Amino acid sequence: MKYESIALFISLIILNDEIYNIIASPQLNNPTLFMIGGVFSNNKSKKYFEQTLNELNFNLNYVNKGVTYKHTIIEMDSNPIKTALSVCKSLIERQVYAVVVSHPLTGDSDIRQRPIPRSDDIRLSPAAYTANVSHLIV
Repeated sequence: MKYESIALFISLIILNDEIYNIIASPQLNNPTLFMIGGVFSNNKSKKYFEQTLNELNFNLNYVNKGVTYKHTIIEMDSNPIKTALSVCKSLIERQVYAVVVSHPLTGDSDIRQRPIPRSDDIRLSPAAYTANVSHLIV
C-alpha cells in the first residue's frame, strides 16, 4: 500500500506536468499581449495611434482572437537627448514590442517632398536609435 501511494503520487505529478506543458506551452510560444510604443510630435498623431490600436483589437481580419494590442505614448521633445531618455524611461521600461516614431512637426505637408533632410529631422534619430539598440522593431 505504501509503494502504491508513492507511485500514484509520482504519477499525478508527472501527469500534472504533462497537462501543464500541453496548456501553457502554446501560450508561452505565442504571446497574446503586445505593448506598442509611440513617439509623436503632436496630439493629432497621438490620438490617431491610440484610436487605430483600439480599433485593431476588435478587427478579427487583422488580429487573431485572444491577441491584444496596448499602447504607451511619449511626446517627442525638441531636445534629442531628452527624447532618448524618455524612450528608455517610458517605452523600454514598459517592455514594448515595437516603437512607432512620427516625423517632427514642420510646415511641410508631405515629408517625402523634401530632398534634403532638415535639421529638425535629427530628432527622429535618438528615438529610433535608442529603440533599435534595445532590439525593438522601429
